[in-house]
Amino acid sequence: RDSGELKTAIKLLTDRLSKFTKNAEFLSLLAHCYIIDDDTEQASEYLKKAKEVDPNLSSVGWNTARLFLKKKNIASALAVASNTNNRFPDDLEGMAVLASCLRANNEIEKSLLYLNKVIELDANYAEAFINRGIIKNLQKDKPGALSDLEKAFNLKPHIKQIWDLIISL
Repeated sequence: RDSGELKTAIKLLTDRLSKFTKNAEFLSLLAHCYIIDDDTEQASEYLKKAKEVDPNLSSVGWNTARLFLKKKNIASALAVASNTNNRFPDDLEGMAVLASCLRANNEIEKSLLYLNKVIELDANYAEAFINRGIIKNLQKDKPGALSDLEKAFNLKPHIKQIWDLIISL
C-alpha cells in the first residue's frame, strides 16, 4: 500500500483473509486500499467486516473517517476522526486524518497545528506534507506549497495526487 502497489496489496490481503477471516487489521487495511483506489463500495464492505470483528481498532476509526471524506460527508468524517483522536491522541496516522477532516471543514489553522505536529514527529510522513502543501497553496504561499509537495514527492513519488497539485500551482 505505502509503495503504491494497491492491486498487489489488495491481492495479498485478500489471500491472507482467506486464512484469517476474522483479522480486523487485515480487513481495515484492505478497506483503506479500496478507499485509496476509489472503490467505496468494496471499502465499505471490508470496513463493515472490520467493525464487526473489532470496532475499537484505531484504523477502523481512521478508515471510517476517510470513507466519509471520500463520500463528501465532512461532518461525519470530522466527528469520527475527533472521537478516534480522543481515544488515540498519539497516533500519527490519526493526527493526519483529523487534519484532513479539519481542512475539509475549513478549519485551516487547527489542521495546520496537527500537520505540523505530525511532520515534527515524523519528517517522512508524505501525506502530511501533501496536506500542508494544499493548505499553503490555499493561503497563496506557492513557494511553501511547492516545497512541501517536493518533499512529499521525494518520499512517495508514486502518489499521482502530488503531480496534480504541482501542475495546478
